Amino acid sequence: MVENSKHTVSQVDFHVHYTDETARDIVNEAKRKQILAIALINRVSFSKRIREHVEYGERAGVEVIPGLEVVRYVNGQDVELVALGLDLNSDKFKTHFEKNEVEERNKKVALKQREYFEEQGFEFNGLSEEDERAVVDILDGRVGAKAIGFCKAIARSTDPSNKTRLDEIKISNSELWENVQNVFSDKPLYSGNEDLITAKFLYELHFGPGKPGRLLARDSAEDLVKIVHDCGGVVVYSPEGNFDQSVWNKLVDIKIDGVMAWHGSRLGKDRKGIDTNLNAIKSARKLGLLVLGGSDYDPRKQDWELGVGRGDLFINKRRLNEFKERLALIRSKG
Repeated sequence: MVENSKHTVSQVDFHVHYTDETARDIVNEAKRKQILAIALINRVSFSKRIREHVEYGERAGVEVIPGLEVVRYVNGQDVELVALGLDLNSDKFKTHFEKNEVEERNKKVALKQREYFEEQGFEFNGLSEEDERAVVDILDGRVGAKAIGFCKAIARSTDPSNKTRLDEIKISNSELWENVQNVFSDKPLYSGNEDLITAKFLYELHFGPGKPGRLLARDSAEDLVKIVHDCGGVVVYSPEGNFDQSVWNKLVDIKIDGVMAWHGSRLGKDRKGIDTNLNAIKSARKLGLLVLGGSDYDPRKQDWELGVGRGDLFINKRRLNEFKERLALIRSKG
């Protein structure tokens, strides 16, 4: 890790990805860097060990904020939102986010998605043992990323009817197929793996922004905000360099709590534009909403660093104080 010698004291990081296996190492690194608080963010669903990570942070002297990154459909496009600071011990958190409840919701969505694929002319036959197990796990509700799992199983299927159907839709959607090939063929995970590229094509065709398969599974952004508020947490818009004013306006209307303005760097660093429109930041401040930021550190990628992102990020503890004030306000209304 490269130290940012100018900024080591009174620093926070609201955007840190982790795995259960790396959480303690991340907390220890935060302690070493004198980072006061970090938001440990999972995708799709909360880890069943999140309480353990929060408690470890308490013992280490680093405040661990539980977080969740999700995608919702807003104004005709997919939008990333981050939920932070939920009360893990509240009954409403257990209802909405604990394993049993999540698995039941996953089962319902998985069944809808499987039926959708069958309506498109696909069968779940000719699967490898690995893909058969994956499909069983999806249907049993144990997998959050359901759609891409189904896409991979179909793409790797040896069933002749599936192969024929895939060939047909690649021809009828040739522009999308070519675009997916061009974008993903050189990426390490996809290079030389046509089945995986085909799975990505299937996903974009049926589960991309506004596609009917995606809309089967998605709660609205407004529902998410209400649920997170019920659980004593906040929700912020995380544009990650793709800020959209119309999306921001809609999110403000549905009582969003703020914006993740800094994404791995200072605003505008190495970009044609900026992470977040400065007028939106001004409007957020005027409305009393949060303006947060984080490194987007991910131990599986190891491209950006904890606390400093691309090297020049610094989020002052004042943001942490404002975050806690927002949480207190929401919980006082509950």
